Amino acid sequence: MRRQITILALGLIICVLPACGFLGTPQVEQTPMPPTTPPEPTAPLKTYGLNELVTVQDWDLAIQKVDPIGQRLAWSQFSNTIPATGTWVVIIVDMKNISQQPKPVTPENFTLRSGTTIYPMADPKYVAGYSEARRGWRFGEPVPPGKSVSFYTIYDLPPTAKGLLLTFNHDTNPTFAVGNATR
Repeated sequence: MRRQITILALGLIICVLPACGFLGTPQVEQTPMPPTTPPEPTAPLKTYGLNELVTVQDWDLAIQKVDPIGQRLAWSQFSNTIPATGTWVVIIVDMKNISQQPKPVTPENFTLRSGTTIYPMADPKYVAGYSEARRGWRFGEPVPPGKSVSFYTIYDLPPTAKGLLLTFNHDTNPTFAVGNATR
C-alpha cells in the first residue's frame, strides 16, 4: 500500500510541476495570427485584335495583317528563298512615332509566344530583306516624329502553334492576339 501511495504522490507531483513552470518547456503566450485574405485573382491579360489601334508612350500601333506564308520565304527583291523548319508567318505591324524625337524599333521590341513557348524572330538579314522588298521600315533605323511606318516581323513556327500572342515590349507592353501558325 505504501508503494501505491508513493507512486500516486509522484504522479501528482509530476502533473503539478509542469503547470507551475518548474519542469518542461516554458509556456509562451501565443498571440493569434491575423486572418489572411486570399490573393486577389489576377486579371486576364488584355489582348487587342487585328487593326485595333493601341497608344503607348511614343507610339500608336496596330497589327495590320497576319500572313502564314508556308514552307519557303522569298526574303529579297530578287526572290531569294529560305526554307522553314515549320511554316513562315509574317506579322505586319503599323506604327506611328507620336513623340517629338526620332525613335528606333528593334526586333527585341517584339515577343511572340504561345502559352509559355516564346518564338524568336527570323534572322535579321531575312527580316531586313523581306521588309525592304515590300517597302517596310528597317528595324533599328530611327522613325522620324509623326511618321507612320510598317514593320514586318517574321517567324518560323511549328504548324501546330495556336493562340499566338505578339507583345510590343514597351511602356504598357500591349499584347495582340494574332491567331495560329496556319490558316
